[in-house]
Order: sequence, then structure tokens, then C-alpha cells
Amino acid sequence: MPPGFQFPDPQTQLWVSITSVRPDLREEIIARGNLEMSVIGRLNANVTLSRAQAEIAVIAHRLEQKYPDSNRDLGVRLIPLQEAVVGKFRSALLILMGSAALVLLIACANIGTMLLARAAAREPEIAIRSTMGATRRRIIAQLLTESLLLAVAGGALGTLLAFSFMGVLVAWSPREIPRISSAHIDLPVLVFTGLV
Repeated sequence: MPPGFQFPDPQTQLWVSITSVRPDLREEIIARGNLEMSVIGRLNANVTLSRAQAEIAVIAHRLEQKYPDSNRDLGVRLIPLQEAVVGKFRSALLILMGSAALVLLIACANIGTMLLARAAAREPEIAIRSTMGATRRRIIAQLLTESLLLAVAGGALGTLLAFSFMGVLVAWSPREIPRISSAHIDLPVLVFTGLV
């Protein structure tokens, strides 16, 4: 698998055949009627889920005919990995993501409005600086420096709060939410967000 692959557990670093690790389980694993294992596969690029479902249904029917005692009425149903992992929480997670984006948009609009109000209040100061010989470039550089300092301070405070409350958020979250125990602050995403 590629290095970034994280299923079923992000902590897994190596996969081996179970029969090589536990040869004593070989007979139990390959025995007919053993329904303890799940199968995870990847479809070819040119195969649709419905086509794969039709083909696997044919295989399941043949197995049922060949082994009627162990395979009667079993069948096989293919489920996309995203649906298997997220399941019924997909819409709730999408709403949560949309809500977070909306809160971020509102916060940006509020800060933008406050900066505009502050700039309007500083209009006499900027006019005095301009009449005393400050160039437009120098005034813009000063305003950008102040805004950058404000953004860096806000970003640092937000990052500190995020790292502080991440454990609390995971601990308070319902265990039914898929992969909530592996939730963490991703540093590349944090850097990208900081740059934005």
C-alpha cells in the first residue's frame, strides 16, 4: 500500500499473512463456514460498483451450489469503504464541516469590518502622515505590518487553543463517530490554514 494509507488503523505499520504469524489457526481460517473475516478490496478503474456486485453475486451463487451446508442464504454485498467507515454519520459530518466553514467566514467578516472601522477612525492620522511626507507605499506597509501582527497573534492563540482542547474534544465526542479516536491536528493543514 502507499505510505499515506491508513486503514484499518493509522497506527498499523506492517501487514502480514495471519497464517504465517499463527500457523495453528490455518485450519480454522480456511474451514468452510468461517465468517469471522472481512474482505477489503479495490476496484479496477474501469469497473463500476454495480458490475462488481453482479460478478461477486455470481461467485456467491456458485459457492452456494457447491457448498449448500455452509453457504446457504449468505450472499455478498459490496459496500464502498467511505460508506463503511462513515456510514450514517456522513450527513452529520458534512453539516459539521459546513458549520465550521460558516463560523470561519463570519469571524473573517467580523475582523474585516473591525479593521475597516479602525482604518476609518485612523483617517485623520493617515492624512497627517501623508501631509508630513509619508508615501502611499510607506503607509500601506505600516497598515499591512499591523494587520500581519494581528493575524500572527490570532493564529498563535488559535493554535495554542487547538492543541490544548484537542484531547478534551476527542474524549467528549461520542464513540460512534467513525475514527474519532485517531483525530489529531494535522501539521500540513495547520500550516496551510495559517498561510491562508
